[in-house]
Amino acid sequence: MFTRRLSQYRRKFRLMETGKTRKRGKKNKEDAVLPLRNCNADDVLPRTLLLLNPIQMITEGYPLAKTRALQNYAFSRKFYSPVTNNSPLYAVDCEMCLTTARVNELTRVTMVDEDENTIIDELVKPRNKIINYLTQYSGITKQMLDPVTTRIEDIQAAFQRLLPPDAILVGQSLNFDLHALKIIHPYVIDSSYIFNIHGIRQKKTKLKTLSSLFLGEEIQTAGMDGHCSKEDSVASLRLVKLRLKKGLFFGDTVIERYENKLMQYARELAESGNPIEDLSEFDVKKDKPMSEFDVKKDEPILEPNHVEKPAVEERAEVKKEKPRPAKRWKESIKPDLIKGMASNVFSYLGKGQRTATLIGTEARLNSFPQFVARCAKSMQVEANEQAAEATKSEIGKAFITVTGLDGSPQGGQGRITREWVEKVDAQVGDIVNACQDRSLVVVVLEGAFDVDTQVAEHAICFAKVKMTPAHRKILV
Repeated sequence: MFTRRLSQYRRKFRLMETGKTRKRGKKNKEDAVLPLRNCNADDVLPRTLLLLNPIQMITEGYPLAKTRALQNYAFSRKFYSPVTNNSPLYAVDCEMCLTTARVNELTRVTMVDEDENTIIDELVKPRNKIINYLTQYSGITKQMLDPVTTRIEDIQAAFQRLLPPDAILVGQSLNFDLHALKIIHPYVIDSSYIFNIHGIRQKKTKLKTLSSLFLGEEIQTAGMDGHCSKEDSVASLRLVKLRLKKGLFFGDTVIERYENKLMQYARELAESGNPIEDLSEFDVKKDKPMSEFDVKKDEPILEPNHVEKPAVEERAEVKKEKPRPAKRWKESIKPDLIKGMASNVFSYLGKGQRTATLIGTEARLNSFPQFVARCAKSMQVEANEQAAEATKSEIGKAFITVTGLDGSPQGGQGRITREWVEKVDAQVGDIVNACQDRSLVVVVLEGAFDVDTQVAEHAICFAKVKMTPAHRKILV
C-alpha cells in the first residue's frame, strides 16, 4: 500500500532520474566504505530519515497536490530529482498579517541555505486589504509595507528559480509557511515534528522553547515588536542540523523508548543490504512482527494502527475470550447516542420551558456559534459592567444564562493590565454570588490563539455547584 502511494507521489511531483543513478546489480566501492554518504561528515543520521513521508504530510496538513481548494498554489519547481543524503537544506520562515479575506496572508519571507547565508529576505504586500498587521507576532508595520511592490507571485517565481530540484525545505510547523506562500514542495523536515518533549506526537513545542532547551539560544526576545523570520529560520535549521549530528533518538521522547528495538531492526537491515528509509514502519513488516521485539502487553506501540495477527494454528489453541463489559456497555448505548441522549445541551433549548439568554457586547454575541444564537434570546450591552448587571437580573429567568465578558480593554483588542484583570475578576465574583442555590456555575477562560503552534492554548474551565446552607452543613 505504502509503496503504491509512494509511486503515485513520485509521478505527481514529476521525479526525474539523475545520471548518477546506479544500475541494478552494480555496486560502487565507495558505497561500501561510506554507505550513508552524508553531505556533512559530522552527521550520524541520514537526512532522508527525517523527511516527512506523504502520509505524515497529509496528517500534518501540508499542501501536496493541486486540488480545487489549492488551485492557486504553485509547485516550488517545474521538476524534481530524487532526494538523497547529499540534498541541500534550505530553512524557510514567513510572517503573516490578517486581511479582509479573513485569513493570514504573507507579508515577509526568509530563506537561508545550509550555511545560514540569506537567499531570500523579502517583504510582500498582499492583494487583499490588511486589517491587522499582527505586529506583536510578525514585527510588520504599515510603514514597512507601504512602499513594497513585491507580490506573492514574485516569491513563487524566486523559489522556482533558486531552489535545486532535490532541495529539502526545513522549518518550524512548515505547513503554515507553505500555505502562506501557496507553494507545494515534496521534501520537508519539520523541526516541530522531529523534536518532541511531551511524548505525544500531536503536541507541538514552540520554536522559542526548543531553541532555548536544545541550542541554548534565546530567540524572539523583542516582546511586542514581534518575531524575526531570519532568526526563526536559522533556529529551525540549527535544530535540524543538531538532530542529524546527535542521532535518531535525540530530542524525541516519542521514539526514545524504542531505541533498542529500532537499533536491532536497523542493524538487521544494514546486514542484509537493504536501505534504511523509514523506520516508522518497522512493526508492520511481515517478516518482523512486533512480538520479536518482546513488546509488553501494556506498552504502547510506535504506530498503533496495526496489530500483527497470530498464526491460524496458534489461534486455534487459544480459548475465545468473552467480550468485556466495557464493550457491551458501549454497544448498549449506541442506539441512544444516535437518538441524541448524549448531545449538546443547547439542542434541548426551546423545548417546553427550557430557554437560554445570551448577554454581551456585539462582538461577544457574534462570537457565539449560530446554533446557540438561534435557540437563545440575546441581550446586547455596551461594556462588561452592563453585562454583569444584566446577568444578575436575568439569573433564574432562563434555564441557561450565558454571559460573555471581554478579557481585555477596547473590546478584547487592547493590552491586558493587572487592573483590568482584577476588575473582570470582581465582575465574575458578583455574578457567581448572585446565582441561586442548587445551580451549576461554569466560568470559562477561552485562552489565546498561539501563532507558533497554531492552536488555542491555556483555556481553563471552572465549575461549581452552589449549595444551600443545609447541604453545606452536611458536607462539612
